[in-house]
Amino acid sequence: MEFGGAMGSTGGYRVPQVRYTLAGPYGSAFSVSAEQPSSSVLTPGGIVSSDTNTAGTVLVGTLPNIGATCNGVPCTGAGSPITDPGKAIAPVVTAASYWAQPWGHVDFAVMANPLNYNDGHFIDRTYVGYGGHIAGDVKPGWFGWSKDDFLFSFVAGDGIGNYASGGEKTWIPMATNFTLTTACATPQPGCTGGLAASNIIFRPVFGYSANGGYQHWWTPNLRSTFAAGFAHQDIASQLIGPSQAIAANKELWNAFVNLVWNPVAFITTGVQYMYGQRRVVSNAKGTENVLIAKWRVAF
Repeated sequence: MEFGGAMGSTGGYRVPQVRYTLAGPYGSAFSVSAEQPSSSVLTPGGIVSSDTNTAGTVLVGTLPNIGATCNGVPCTGAGSPITDPGKAIAPVVTAASYWAQPWGHVDFAVMANPLNYNDGHFIDRTYVGYGGHIAGDVKPGWFGWSKDDFLFSFVAGDGIGNYASGGEKTWIPMATNFTLTTACATPQPGCTGGLAASNIIFRPVFGYSANGGYQHWWTPNLRSTFAAGFAHQDIASQLIGPSQAIAANKELWNAFVNLVWNPVAFITTGVQYMYGQRRVVSNAKGTENVLIAKWRVAF
């Protein structure tokens, strides 16, 4: 009932794409796609992504810039406006295989995510994020419960960002010590206090997520689902700095149990309990307990 679903789900993220699907034997299907790329990088000054407005700011290093000097003069200018250094150099490429049988289904997918970061001055670096996904469901058919179903999903990869769990501002493909700031103008000969280009670190973020669930039908129109999931990304707090270490996600968990009733075919009503936990890079955490009710009439 909760719109976001279990953490670790790859669903819910819509992206423009060109896809070709070919039906195969034994209930199989194969597909390849070229999908719209997006850039996102976590810096000590926050997330910079494709839709970030960076007008009036300049990307400089993370060493203290306030008090830096240019030819003996304190460096206090706002710097030259620049755009997001992330460049879309090629589409994200995916390939998938789906196999359906009376007992359930299993599917596999892989992806490659080209990433380039170029600010026109300090950096010009290219990476290829990559990852894989396996998911499926199994209908055990035990005790005559023909509609019962187990579901599972697992994703892992390096530099895959939102493909780990959906949402570009939550799961990012790259982390850096290069940051947005207005403390210092673009460096010029004799300037000190900035970060040398050789010391700038860009590091792909390794992420993984998983979830699973079991749906049991008590009667033909009364069912319950038990589900849980998590998503994790590895980011060094020393790289992104203390202000982002208390803001950036390290791991999210949630779990659900519900009871759903269809008194007639076009009405769905029920109640659900959800537990959630969020842990940030600094290891601070918070939890939530939520009760959700639903009443839907379909026309």
